[in-house]
Amino acid sequence: MELFGIIFDQVALMMMLMLAGGIAFRCKWINESGVRQISNLLLYVVNPMTMIAAYQTTFTLEKLRDLSVTFVISAITLIIGVLVAKFLFGNLEGVEKFGICFSNCGFMGIPLIKAVLGDGAVFYLSAYLVAANLITWTYGIYLVTHDKAYLSVKKAILNPGTLSVIAGLLLFFSPVKLPELLYNGVNTLGNLNTPLAMIVLGSYIARIPLKQLILSRHIYFVSALRLIVYPLGTLALLCLIPNSLYTIKITIYIASVAPAAVNTMLFAIQFGGNSEKGASFVSMSSILSMLTMPVIISLSQWVW
Repeated sequence: MELFGIIFDQVALMMMLMLAGGIAFRCKWINESGVRQISNLLLYVVNPMTMIAAYQTTFTLEKLRDLSVTFVISAITLIIGVLVAKFLFGNLEGVEKFGICFSNCGFMGIPLIKAVLGDGAVFYLSAYLVAANLITWTYGIYLVTHDKAYLSVKKAILNPGTLSVIAGLLLFFSPVKLPELLYNGVNTLGNLNTPLAMIVLGSYIARIPLKQLILSRHIYFVSALRLIVYPLGTLALLCLIPNSLYTIKITIYIASVAPAAVNTMLFAIQFGGNSEKGASFVSMSSILSMLTMPVIISLSQWVW
């Protein structure tokens, strides 16, 4: 019950921040241009600072091993999820398969993992984010477009998330760490992740007509696949991992239970997918996740 309380409190806080973002957008205190700028700030400044701050820790072979293990397990769970979605949900649109396979593990995973495991666990989450980025920018784009011309290994590597992890790793391996003043600046910028990310999500939700969300049975169905079926499948897979790697297991699991990735909508817009369906999926799964995440994450404590 302690884990449930931590998750519930964090989710409630995130919901309030999302509500603030929705109200601000509806009242036109921020507009689409402003939301896009905040998103860019998150993508190019705040999230990279979070990753770099997470690597300001003393290098040990044990930590390097755990990071490598996290990456391998993350990649395996993501690939299995992609394969299951391909063969079991072949009748769904590509943008829906994308949203089922890829979670909002950066925006929502970082604050949840910080709340449950502390700031240090972001170190392990970074490995999941790299694995997700590599698959998202290759097969993920193909899911949305069904066009192999959009596959880009270059984009999978040369994106802010992956590059910030590379920079963090260089600092991790180096015996020289950031000076205290510089680290405090990096860490303070990284701490903006939760409020800014939730405000952006709230503004996206505010764009979708409420009636359109509530009356669409199909949106509930695909949201259930993203928020319940996919996490339970991940939970079953992670049962094969020994509990001696509990921190790694719970980090990957928390990342997997988040709602559909914002890229579900952004990729649809950028690469010619069904952007309206993508936006509805992201919005509804984000709303429903406030109810499902405390229960689904707490379930792992009982199972493990």
